[in-house]
Amino acid sequence: MKEFLDAEVKAASESRTPISRRTLTDLVTAKFHLPFAEAWEEVDGYCNESAPHVPAYLSEEIGLHWPKVIGALLAVGGIALVPVGISSKNGPLWYTVATLLVGVGAFLFVRSLESFQEYSKRKKAGRA
Repeated sequence: MKEFLDAEVKAASESRTPISRRTLTDLVTAKFHLPFAEAWEEVDGYCNESAPHVPAYLSEEIGLHWPKVIGALLAVGGIALVPVGISSKNGPLWYTVATLLVGVGAFLFVRSLESFQEYSKRKKAGRA
């Protein structure tokens, strides 16, 4: 099984396609007809020893930074609406929209930082 996992990780690396422990587990389950839990243990053990760069799920690697970017863009958009509110006769409406955008943007940005810290802790503990 180690040779199979070596070949899959090497093929993914050479073709520059992302691979996760979940994907490897699905491949092992299909090829060796193992129960999912047993296949996960095999893949997790292999990855911890031979391929620590392989994440548990691709969304953990890819999905961490998007809320941060969107939050920053929303905050900048909210701040950009303040001059519109100053020059408009509907100022309170624009101020409300600007406040909501900045608030949602700040929430997304902070939540993204918290998610990243949680992911980093799990990765250091060897569970990612």
